[in-house]
Amino acid sequence: MSQITYTNLEFLGLLSVSGKDAVKFLQGQCTQDISKLETAKLTAGAFCTAKGRTVTNVWLVRPTQSNECVHLLCHRTSAALLLAHLKKYIPFFRGTTITDLSDTVTLIGSNQQTSAATPAEPMFTADLPDGRSIAAYAEPIDGLELQPAHQWQQQDVLNRVLWLSADMAEEFIPQNFSLDDLGGISYKKGCYTGQEVIARLHFKGQSKKRLYKLSWPQSANKSDANLYDDKGIAGTVVQSAADGDQVVALAVIKTSSIDKLFADENRQVTVELLN
Repeated sequence: MSQITYTNLEFLGLLSVSGKDAVKFLQGQCTQDISKLETAKLTAGAFCTAKGRTVTNVWLVRPTQSNECVHLLCHRTSAALLLAHLKKYIPFFRGTTITDLSDTVTLIGSNQQTSAATPAEPMFTADLPDGRSIAAYAEPIDGLELQPAHQWQQQDVLNRVLWLSADMAEEFIPQNFSLDDLGGISYKKGCYTGQEVIARLHFKGQSKKRLYKLSWPQSANKSDANLYDDKGIAGTVVQSAADGDQVVALAVIKTSSIDKLFADENRQVTVELLN
């Protein structure tokens, strides 16, 4: 077994929805089937506008079998945005509350699953699909030798663990960033905000943009989020990290443009697609 490593995930935020109707409330807002969430397992999902545009994506966990609490992990910059979005609908669910815990909890990532020991009792610990785990603590954690955050972010990219930042709000529908490939969209659970647009694309059309993993040399000193094909802008980098002398990234790209991509508008730096 490899050595257990830990990372302080300060770039992530945490919202907590609690109350007797917590699951019912989220079921009407999230692309994921909240009733099927497992304990100690992070599950992909997203929250959308009525037009199907993604406010942000999330990783959800139910800390216990109870229907009275669900935690939502998202990019730190998106937490306030998601809170404001959900507060528009929560008055219809008396006794259910939503709290932004981003400034009060410590989120620690581990390169191993929930069996990895830590020196304090967490609020919850949950596994990502790639074998890593995230734990939330009510207090700062002392005594851990922490790895640099960029190493965790590199693994996020390589394992397609996406965290959409606030500047990407309402840029995409969920299929654009391949949320369906992660099982993050339920087409059977019934209505939720944005469901009509998302379901129509699934049953009657096909997304012309998808999420791809790619790389280019760090020496390119890329300063914008655009990717280019021979005709113009072909896609948007949504997440990136250093990997040796390369930059690895997740990008939403037109499916018609993936054969030849460039990192720069002058089309001097070729982008390599990764498996």
